[in-house]
Amino acid sequence: QLWDVSDITAPRMAHDMALPDVRYPDSYMRVVLSVFWQAPYVYVGAADNGIFVVAATDPEAPVLVAQVSPEPRFRVGNVHAIGNRLVVMGTEGSRVALYDISEPASPRPIPGGSFLISNGAMDRFGRPIATTAYFGQVSGGYTFHARNGLGGGLAIYDIHDPTTPTFVG
Repeated sequence: QLWDVSDITAPRMAHDMALPDVRYPDSYMRVVLSVFWQAPYVYVGAADNGIFVVAATDPEAPVLVAQVSPEPRFRVGNVHAIGNRLVVMGTEGSRVALYDISEPASPRPIPGGSFLISNGAMDRFGRPIATTAYFGQVSGGYTFHARNGLGGGLAIYDIHDPTTPTFVG
């Protein structure tokens, strides 16, 4: 849904947009889990449906312009569009993917910009041991992941260089 809040005391629905294969209530598989408006585009984190890109130049008549399935596939939780970068985080998973949105309607994966969330532990081959996170946020060139499971805690990654995301702590 897109809402007109120009009068904050009287919000008005501008449009109720149906997206393909979104089924409510479908818990986590085929639902919209997050949206991020970077005018005039809306990026939609849509679980197993991937990412929808909606052109909302006219919020009364938005248009679906793209649907992107991350590779490797994962359940898309939240999305954050910041400048020319789209940060795509899994929900209750380990994967994060960074996209170039310099062409906003055509997100492209950034080479090297896909990573697994870890708590810093390595396996015997020197690879990070993945841990799951419920959701995450982005601020100041870092991603912050609320790890789930016993102990929980926070996993932080530096994404200043989107081609080499780095575990910070």
